[in-house]
Amino acid sequence: MKHLTVLLTVAILCSLTPVMRASNIDLYDFAVSTSTGISGDWQDVSTTDPTMISGLSSTMKCCGDPSGGTTPGLGALSYTFSGAPGTYTVSLYFDYDVSTPNFNEYGIINNAGSAQSGMSYEIFNANSTKSNIVLFGAIGTPGGETFGAANDTNGVPGTTDNFLGTCVGAGCNADVGVALTYNFTLGPMQYAILYADSSTTDPGGFSLETIHPIDANNSSAASVYLTGSYTISGGPEPATWTLLGGGLALLGIVQFRRSRKGQVR
Repeated sequence: MKHLTVLLTVAILCSLTPVMRASNIDLYDFAVSTSTGISGDWQDVSTTDPTMISGLSSTMKCCGDPSGGTTPGLGALSYTFSGAPGTYTVSLYFDYDVSTPNFNEYGIINNAGSAQSGMSYEIFNANSTKSNIVLFGAIGTPGGETFGAANDTNGVPGTTDNFLGTCVGAGCNADVGVALTYNFTLGPMQYAILYADSSTTDPGGFSLETIHPIDANNSSAASVYLTGSYTISGGPEPATWTLLGGGLALLGIVQFRRSRKGQVR
């Protein structure tokens, strides 16, 4: 009878807690938006092939595996953007599920002052329709995203346990999403290459950290660090400008000599 009581107690406790599963890093959702109206969302398309977003190259594995993922969604990503000379804004959005339950996470902005000039950043609640950025639509379905620009704030400072999904208030852990916004200016024939890199190892310097603390599913805390940068490439090479300048100078000399000869006559 004693053994039966113990078994019943264990069964009841298990029924009250989330189902335990493997703690694989899963990039559950990724999206991109630009000030020129281009946008794309891996989670919303019928295939998870990241190359469907033009200009994107990535070793990250995505997307939307509710079982916790089978391949770590970590690695390097680059997005190439080109346009007429002018100033542009491009935002990249990431929702990492560090472990389960995914709504028991919080975020930290590390070394904000060392972010590259022109970079903005934000940590937001990826499972909320009230934040500056909404990845899952107005009612939790694709099609109603709000691709806001990162506003340099941490919207999920958390640290209050939300393992059962019942915590209410600004201090609760939640489903952390992270965003990087790149602000840059292109000259003639130039293009921008935007970089983002995620790892479980602290890269040092600026990063957005998603943390899953110790809870009933996890005997140790786990973190994912996201960092970003950009470069401007293209345009006439310096040697081309030198050659062009020399040619124009020579042309000016020739024209001057011709005009002098005409005056002498």
